[in-house]
Amino acid sequence: ALRKFAFQGNRNTEHLTHFLLSSSEKEFEDFFKGTEAATFTLRNNERTTSSIRAVLASQIEGLRQLEPTAESFSIRDWVENEQDKGWLFVTARADQRKALTPLMSTWVELAINGLMVLPENYNRRLWFVLDELAALQKLPCLQGGLAEGRKYGGCFLVGFQSKPQLEDIYGKNQ
Repeated sequence: ALRKFAFQGNRNTEHLTHFLLSSSEKEFEDFFKGTEAATFTLRNNERTTSSIRAVLASQIEGLRQLEPTAESFSIRDWVENEQDKGWLFVTARADQRKALTPLMSTWVELAINGLMVLPENYNRRLWFVLDELAALQKLPCLQGGLAEGRKYGGCFLVGFQSKPQLEDIYGKNQ
């Protein structure tokens, strides 16, 4: 949905969340025609569509916390831009943390995956300082990033309160 919205020139997250949660069944089905999600959004499959919308409602709350901006920002472009020596902080206030956790986890995942598709470069330095790792959702790319990231210039500094917190998320043998 995000890709299709962006392709249509609509980068307003408020419009996106409103559409995903409030559009009619026909609008929802028509929007997803021709995408991988088309079979899950058919009007004659109301149960599945309703279930998907319920999951969406719980997972996209973080988008409602974002301030609209005139300029777009791409984490992947930021990772690829080796000329920019800037920092990217992904933080949240305590009152926003629960709603933003899925979004912040996605952003970290995008950044790590963005690094892993760059050409190998042992001289590049892209630091990932992940304080309170257990406060994020499981990052499927983390194990690969830790194991192979250095050949792409990735450096990881990870902090957490206790080993059992990580075991709850990643399992004991990860």
